[in-house]
Amino acid sequence: MSLVSLKCPNCNGDIQMDDSKENGFCMYCGSSFLVKDEVQKSHSEHSGTINLNRKEEAENFAILGEQKYSEKTSFTEADVKYIMENYVEKSLVLDMTNKRALDLKTRLDKLMVIIKQKQAAIIKKSNNKVTNMKVVFFLIFLIPLILVVACNMYFFH
Repeated sequence: MSLVSLKCPNCNGDIQMDDSKENGFCMYCGSSFLVKDEVQKSHSEHSGTINLNRKEEAENFAILGEQKYSEKTSFTEADVKYIMENYVEKSLVLDMTNKRALDLKTRLDKLMVIIKQKQAAIIKKSNNKVTNMKVVFFLIFLIPLILVVACNMYFFH
């Protein structure tokens, strides 16, 4: 025995029936019906597949991403991540074969590599400046200090 939710065939009222019973009775309109028939109708009305075609929505995200991409003349890492997360990834979640989104993803991936290379070059250049400053410090301050100490040791011993 199990309770099933059904609709009354006469008044469409929501009713619950014991599926092991042969006949049912609607408490709203008083009509009687065969429980087995109504259970079968309910299953056939609620079975089947739903086909969600979201390709158009995916294409719209890809187009918006391309528009954001074309509005910029220079990019930061944050700009690339923003377009990738808010447009490309959303488009590909809806339709992973969307050509426009895949092309934009390729361009953004390449752009991110260039940005990372530039960042690495800047860091390397700044590290070279620090090294050069250490050499200058050594030449300007430490060599005279060493000479003073050496002279003092020579003359005062």
